[in-house]
Amino acid sequence: MLVESAEFSESKSCDSDLGMYVLFMAGAMPSEIGLFLPNLLELQLRGNKLHGTIPSSIANASKLTLLDLADNSFTGPIPMTIGSLKNLQKLDLGHNQLSSESYTPELSFINSLTDNRNLRKIVLSGNPLDTMLPMSIGNLSTSLEYLELTNCKLKGSIPAEVGSLSSLISLKLGNNALTGGNELSGSIPECLSNLTALRNLSISSNRLTSTIPSSLWSLVDILAINLSSNSLQGSLPSGIGDLKALVEIDLSNNQLSGHIPVSIEKLKNLVYLSFAVNRLHGPIPEFLDLAVALEFLDLSRNNLSGVIPKSLEKLHYLIYFNVSFNQLEGEIPSVGSFANFRAQSYLMNNALCGAARLQVRHCRTKSTGKRLPKTILLLTMILLPVTASICFLSP
Repeated sequence: MLVESAEFSESKSCDSDLGMYVLFMAGAMPSEIGLFLPNLLELQLRGNKLHGTIPSSIANASKLTLLDLADNSFTGPIPMTIGSLKNLQKLDLGHNQLSSESYTPELSFINSLTDNRNLRKIVLSGNPLDTMLPMSIGNLSTSLEYLELTNCKLKGSIPAEVGSLSSLISLKLGNNALTGGNELSGSIPECLSNLTALRNLSISSNRLTSTIPSSLWSLVDILAINLSSNSLQGSLPSGIGDLKALVEIDLSNNQLSGHIPVSIEKLKNLVYLSFAVNRLHGPIPEFLDLAVALEFLDLSRNNLSGVIPKSLEKLHYLIYFNVSFNQLEGEIPSVGSFANFRAQSYLMNNALCGAARLQVRHCRTKSTGKRLPKTILLLTMILLPVTASICFLSP
């Protein structure tokens, strides 16, 4: 029996000595569950209606390589005994109601995992852990590829020891309250540049301040960067154009200033770009159309000036465009994707002009006819009668 006092509703399961996957299950896990699963390699109970605490006896399922209890309603601290599962490669406890140990301000559970050299994935996202990341996080397996703790009520700073996780592909610490040691300000640690295997970095919706470390732009193989909704300052370096593999970058809702680097045009794989709600000024780069894969471009609520480059009409995949609340001027492009954008894309740019449907002023029509200079016309008016008179008086 897997679950005591459980209520089943069309329960479906697949189990063997190799793995167990169960759907439509409700109730509490029995305290001795691990004793019955000594040879199990994979236990997947994701997306059920399980509640109560995670039994510490789970450690007796010593051959487990995958433990997935995500999307349930488990409560209480994460059992330290999980750390004794030496074969564990993937641990997903995301989106429950798990907490940290009350006797320590740090997530001590991390300490229990430091002897596991096989761990490749840890997901704790969506649990109200309300704690700090310990320095021992740097002692996790060097094989670790995914570390995800979004929306966990984390506080304190990002430990510099994270930079020791040399195989990390995805680091997600978004939607927390991460700050510096004084809980008033903090910065993105320089050590992140050591994570040369990193492909996805998300530290959005925290309380980070200071500038973005220049070393971050040395992660030339990174695919996605999300630093949105912090209080980051400073300007964007031209080195951003060296991230040739970049697909998504979101730096919105910060306090970034300076110009948009012209080097952005080098990002041929870029699909999503948002620099919205910052203090950027100057023009929109004229050759941004060279970022040919762009689908989403949001530069709204800055201090950008000049015209919207007509060359952007060449962005054939563009489906979202927003430059509202800037100081742009001139005629709005109208060809290609720009035939589909609405007035909301251009709000509060009083010097823009274009089609009436965009709720901007009408552009003055440029005359196509060629006019002679006034001096030539004047000379013609004077000389023509004189010439006629001479011809008339001539014998």
